[in-house]
Amino acid sequence: FGVVPYVFFVLGNRHGSVFMGINLCVIGLVLFWPNNPILQAEYQNSWKLRYVGALTLLTVVVYFFEAARAKAQSALEDENKKRRRTQTDLEAARQKAEAASEAKSRFLAHMSHELRTPLGGVIGMIGLLRESEMSENQRGYAKSAQRNAELLLTVINDILDFSKIEAGQMEFECVDFDLLSVMEQAFDAVSLRAARKKIELNALFDSDVPRDLVGDPLRLKQVLINLLGNAIKFTDEGEVWVQIRTSAQRDDLATLRFEVHDTGIGIDPEKMGRLFKSFSQVDESVSRRYGGTGLGLAISKAIVDGMGGQVGVESSDSGSIFWFTARFERGMDTQEDVFLERDSIKRNAIIASKNAHTILACQQRLAGLCEKTAGCRSLEEVQRHIVEFCEDEALCVHVLIDENLLQKDIGVLKRLRKQCGREKKMIIAGLYPYDGLPTKEQARALGLDMVVAKPPKVYELLRAVSLGNGAIDSHEETGVWGKRDERA
Repeated sequence: FGVVPYVFFVLGNRHGSVFMGINLCVIGLVLFWPNNPILQAEYQNSWKLRYVGALTLLTVVVYFFEAARAKAQSALEDENKKRRRTQTDLEAARQKAEAASEAKSRFLAHMSHELRTPLGGVIGMIGLLRESEMSENQRGYAKSAQRNAELLLTVINDILDFSKIEAGQMEFECVDFDLLSVMEQAFDAVSLRAARKKIELNALFDSDVPRDLVGDPLRLKQVLINLLGNAIKFTDEGEVWVQIRTSAQRDDLATLRFEVHDTGIGIDPEKMGRLFKSFSQVDESVSRRYGGTGLGLAISKAIVDGMGGQVGVESSDSGSIFWFTARFERGMDTQEDVFLERDSIKRNAIIASKNAHTILACQQRLAGLCEKTAGCRSLEEVQRHIVEFCEDEALCVHVLIDENLLQKDIGVLKRLRKQCGREKKMIIAGLYPYDGLPTKEQARALGLDMVVAKPPKVYELLRAVSLGNGAIDSHEETGVWGKRDERA
């Protein structure tokens, strides 16, 4: 019985040899030790067999336990070796991927710069070409070429910004800027697209929003242009407006919330998770219909993160709301009123439009400059307010009429002037879409003193309510206020 476990051991595993040797010595002593009390005891043969059998069983159990332990240890060592090799391979792959990504980012940045320079020259030359004498067909070709060149420039700019984000090279300035001016510049960039689709654009400010801020105006304008461009792209009719609120405010710090509302197609709640991801759009069919690289929202999110804010979206069947927050320092000369300060001249203003947001936006901007302002949704309301305001002691009555209410019958405006009488000075300005501004002759024929492009800039409104009759004659050759360069 002592030889059996040893044979198993030799044929099986080499571990535990010391224990096996000791075990065989004990078995030998039991069997061959002279004058062994165990051998001399009663029932010695039976007891001896039981003892040797139990010891042999213990030896076999320990052998297999030792064999399993040795096998597990060997497997563990092999697994550790595999993991170390895998970790080494992963580290090498990571370094290789980072090097490739850095090379790609450098390539994209370099190529984007190289492409933007000549493309800018192409756009400029097309703009000059459109100002020369051409046939209608040639003008249409030039316009199409300019539009496509601008789209290509937008794609190149998106790729350049995305490469900067990937490379961690997105930088932010910290300079003084005028919030209202940034908002108007963002509108300038998208006004033509909105006008082509006959979409109204407006910006509404809460009364506690500060105007003078410290931050990065270019990055803020970039986010606004991206969100406004998306809203216009996915809105076939209706309006797009921006609501600016104050989320939190201290003496030296202000957190603002910007909401871009639209009346577009809306977004499926189940697909909202795809937004704000690189090269991702909600639906492939939408991508084929509306185009785009899928980078605008991802870039906007990266910029908003850099400005210490958040970004999100809400949607329904009636449209979507893309919102973001951003933190700014307050400027040294912060104004409580975001619009215009009142001067010594007493004047009243009437804003007439079918769009409630257009009325509210103009009222906000003129509230500090005029004694009274009134919003009208029809010409009948305009007539009632003219009678009321002409009886007031204010010297001037200014009427801003949206082209969606303005009839081509010159008699309408003549009747409005007649109601005011000669004692009061009445100035009538027409609000026209960006691409539908009338010429000086057309404005005179309609009985307008001046024309303001929509969405109106605050200083265009200031001129509209500060100058008297005959302002068209004293203005530049076009005779319109707020005429903007289509190349902007």
